[in-house]
Amino acid sequence: MHCYFERSRTGAGRICEVAMLDAAYIALTSTIGLHFDDPTANPRTGSRHAGMAMAPYNVYPSVDGYVAIICVNEEHWHGVARAMGRADLIGDSRFATHAARCAIMEEIDTMVGAWTGKLTRDRLMDASKVHRFPAAPVRKTAEVVQDPHLHARGMLIDFDHPELGPVVLPNSPMRFDGLPPMPLRASPCLGQDNTRILKTHAVMPLEQA
Repeated sequence: MHCYFERSRTGAGRICEVAMLDAAYIALTSTIGLHFDDPTANPRTGSRHAGMAMAPYNVYPSVDGYVAIICVNEEHWHGVARAMGRADLIGDSRFATHAARCAIMEEIDTMVGAWTGKLTRDRLMDASKVHRFPAAPVRKTAEVVQDPHLHARGMLIDFDHPELGPVVLPNSPMRFDGLPPMPLRASPCLGQDNTRILKTHAVMPLEQA
């Protein structure tokens, strides 16, 4: 928006650059915090909170795969406790804050994992909605490729490729008001468009094309 106002006032535009590396660096915020606390440390946190400052915050087993549960505030933890049938933990000082739970992170993860391991991912997602804590299934690639939401938005397209057969292709994530997603076409084979291009630009006599 700033560039638009600048153009309207000065008549000159301005290039806006967004580098993926610059944007991705911000994802290290929690890890960087640990680094400045102790520059010699290089902990491997796996799926836990990168700053080891929140719990429960991990990927847990289920009957049919894995789920990610992320408790960002105390209400989220209260929801997990209620979903586990352990409302008694809410008033227990050992579990009262993130700092307290992180001090016994192994115990927390073991307890949550024992509960999730008895339920399917769908059951766990239902529990997360009822008790209002953030959770998501860890999906396999085959599940992501068939995601109904991505297909409904036109981000993923079922495409009949002339060489590969039925495949699922990604569309552009850009959406413009009033315009449908761009149609997809297969990459042309070597020389496929030669005749059309040569005719269009009159590079060769039509009788030779």
